[in-house]
Amino acid sequence: MKINPDQNTSLEQLKNLDAYRASQRTPEEFFPIDLDLGTGFPYLVASIDHTYGVAVPVGRDWMDHYDQLPQKTTLKLVSTSTFHRDGTDYLQVTLTDENLLRTFGDFVDNLFEALGDNEGTDPGEVTVQLLTESQRLFRAAGTAVPSNEVQAGLLLELETLRRLYDGIGADALRRWTGPDNERHDFELADLSLECKATLSRENLAVTIHGAHQLSPMGDKPLVLLVRKYEKTIDGGLSVPDLIREISALPGIDTEEFARKLGEAGLSPEVLEKDAEFTRFNHVESHEFDITEAFPHVEAEHLSNRINQVSYTVDLRDPSSIPGHRDSLKILKEDN
Repeated sequence: MKINPDQNTSLEQLKNLDAYRASQRTPEEFFPIDLDLGTGFPYLVASIDHTYGVAVPVGRDWMDHYDQLPQKTTLKLVSTSTFHRDGTDYLQVTLTDENLLRTFGDFVDNLFEALGDNEGTDPGEVTVQLLTESQRLFRAAGTAVPSNEVQAGLLLELETLRRLYDGIGADALRRWTGPDNERHDFELADLSLECKATLSRENLAVTIHGAHQLSPMGDKPLVLLVRKYEKTIDGGLSVPDLIREISALPGIDTEEFARKLGEAGLSPEVLEKDAEFTRFNHVESHEFDITEAFPHVEAEHLSNRINQVSYTVDLRDPSSIPGHRDSLKILKEDN
């Protein structure tokens, strides 16, 4: 029996494979994928110990090179191994935490696509390269819903992404650089944006991470977006709400969007727990042009012996803060 990779997602294939293994009461089952790589056909694996894998046939020359590497690609949740079976050498990628099967299924989908797009390159090299690129995604993947503070921060970034889409279209997704650990949350052609959310009832304070987070990129203006939220039981907006809205927008690359969400700590497994996410209302919103007069730490004034910087800026009475905008140009009070 062969499974056509175009018929179902890898997640569905792995679930069906495991169900078949259980019905047959076998310790392990292998199902070939109808994808000729020249070196052979890949196949999926499901084992009785609740591990899942994808085995990729590789060339002998590549296998010899891989076996000589001092370190193999190993993660806490995903590992690699090699073996020889029926005259063919294989590289197997194995998921060890069944709770992250959806994330692993997405990885396998991407792997089959990458293998099909890289004819002439050894499948082992393609697999290791994709696994290396996915390491941050697997490290970030988890099953716990983020804290309310983290949710509020993500909500503001997603609301900003949605606003930018109205102005520049689907390119707004590429401009969302926060998940990629860039200096600012958004880098537009002529403007940088940094987003800060707070749930504090008593004040309006934001935490700045790093000496350069409030430093402009060259001559490009930098704007700080600040929004205070409060939790609500009825109405309001949640992170999954906004993710669904953005995913449905014309032109949005949903695979790239999913990758960025994963980098931000929102694995597919987490997003399935819709009911566990908090709903928020807007309390107040402000925008600040970051100038030399805005209260911040100057990176050049720090000793080179200081490696990490984190500080809080008190924005109470925001209209008195240098750079405060009298009217909102990016954020809108519509909640």
